[in-house]
Amino acid sequence: MLRKSIIGLRYLAALLCFSLPAFAVDVTVTAASVVPSAKAIYNHGTCGGTITVGQAIYQDVSGTTYTLKAANIQAVGGSVAAARVVGIAVSGCAVNQEATFVTSDPDFTPGGTVAAGTVYTGGSAAGTIAPAADLATGDFTNVIGIGKANNKMYLKPFAGNTAHN
Repeated sequence: MLRKSIIGLRYLAALLCFSLPAFAVDVTVTAASVVPSAKAIYNHGTCGGTITVGQAIYQDVSGTTYTLKAANIQAVGGSVAAARVVGIAVSGCAVNQEATFVTSDPDFTPGGTVAAGTVYTGGSAAGTIAPAADLATGDFTNVIGIGKANNKMYLKPFAGNTAHN
């Protein structure tokens, strides 16, 4: 299953004329450096937990709140919905406050170092962004975006929701 998912990600990257590196580390986000472009598409909703700017979020199974996304399904109670990133937070919030997040942006600055051509997914720790090469057993495939030059990212989350073995 993992091999098929990685092959699928490599195929996606090849279609976009990119390639995956052998290994990379999670993106270390500096909240003040997260900058959407003028082409960003935003969404809003109710915060279901504490969220910091630059963290990957998902809509919980109730469909009413947004909280931190984790690739490891067990980290959020075993819900497949938890593997579906909907965007990157561009405002911090606490429970029951408004969450603002970017759902798509062809020139997004994620606030940390990203490698051109690298496919990024939700990391194993809640709210993190990690290279697809770092997915581990139990993680769910959920592409967040693809790294571009100058620490930019083509942000367009979509869920594969396939668990890695």
